[in-house]
Amino acid sequence: MTMRAGRRRWGGVSLVTTGALGLAVSAGLLAGVSTEAGATTSGVTKNSITVGGIVIKTSASGYTTSATTTGFKAAITQQNQAGGVYGRKINFVGTLDDQLTPSTDLAVTHRLVDQYHVFAVAPINTAVFSAGGTYLQQQGIPYFGWGTTEIFCNNQYGFGFNGCLDSTSSADKISTAPGGLMASVYKKAGTNPKGLTAAVVGNSSAGNVAALPGQRKAFEASGFNVVYGTATIPATAAVADWSPWVNPIMTSNNGKPPAVVYAFGSTTEANGLSTALKAAGYKGKFLDAVSYSNQTLSNPQLLSETQTRYTWLPVAPFNAPNAGVRSMVKALVAVGMTKSKLTQTAAIGYWTGKLFIAALQKAGQNLTHASFLKAANHLTYGVTGAYGPVSFPAQHTNASPCGAMVQLKGKRFIPTVPLTCYLNVSP
Repeated sequence: MTMRAGRRRWGGVSLVTTGALGLAVSAGLLAGVSTEAGATTSGVTKNSITVGGIVIKTSASGYTTSATTTGFKAAITQQNQAGGVYGRKINFVGTLDDQLTPSTDLAVTHRLVDQYHVFAVAPINTAVFSAGGTYLQQQGIPYFGWGTTEIFCNNQYGFGFNGCLDSTSSADKISTAPGGLMASVYKKAGTNPKGLTAAVVGNSSAGNVAALPGQRKAFEASGFNVVYGTATIPATAAVADWSPWVNPIMTSNNGKPPAVVYAFGSTTEANGLSTALKAAGYKGKFLDAVSYSNQTLSNPQLLSETQTRYTWLPVAPFNAPNAGVRSMVKALVAVGMTKSKLTQTAAIGYWTGKLFIAALQKAGQNLTHASFLKAANHLTYGVTGAYGPVSFPAQHTNASPCGAMVQLKGKRFIPTVPLTCYLNVSP
């Protein structure tokens, strides 16, 4: 992919963009984020802490997690306006685009460390972050984000904002939140969900493939009978023909469709699969984990495609009557995100930022990678009714079992289950 050279501003710093991977670092930027003479920790000066992240801005399938950047920026700006952390302002240099490609992801991880000299890599929101995490561990650099890949599990450096989501050993625990939330929907309607059938569908990314057993388990532990499970939808290309997934789903329940279809990949796949299922006559419940976005409400096509769809969130929705949520929305608006553009990925970025800040505060004034990791690995953080709680080191092996549910009806996302914590179970 070719990009024209141009100039952008990230975190108040002018950058020159060029080339397929995005950024050629200006001398001014490096001067602004380099470790001061005599300092012992990269990315830390007496006045600043430098951090930058990795998201999907462009991809072959059209999927993007760009709003994660805005959410993280909102949390950092909020903290800087309150005086920073022990007198240091957090210098957020923005995020790099990994294009949902593993090789690009590794390259931009190197760039953040070798050219930007970051203290930590955050936020991260991509399904291909893996080798980059190994490199960061080798460098002793912590990283924060949506822990949708195995590299967030079973090490002291990776901090998933809602824990380790992809089990990597039999000792890890799996959140039952998606199944528990759907079971709660049935129970509120007076139906016992035990024995109801479900299909669980993901894409072919390494993260989704690794997550599939856990996603199945989330529903089985909540009483559902999972009759179909696959992680084979192409992750890096648009799907023209959905029949290889629609046909087996529609006959998976002894020749009939299941009661619930759960798509845990990207919005692109969730929209494509749900539209194709509706065209095939599917009348059951459709659940995903990614499509909560106020932008849907002003898009007639998306509004039509996603009617009656359920989405589960790892945090409370934007319209929850909660002081922590109101503070988040205010912070997002303050950095330029209108309420009509609020998305789940923005919320993920915001709470990733708040978790990172909490770890900085616990680490104290004498900030080094060693002091930070010691503090972060003995940290519990949450905001009642809005986010978490998460606790480390437990969340290095366990997902946070908390979530909320909304359903799109007309031009509104209706809260159906408030932020509720369920169980973690063995895979």
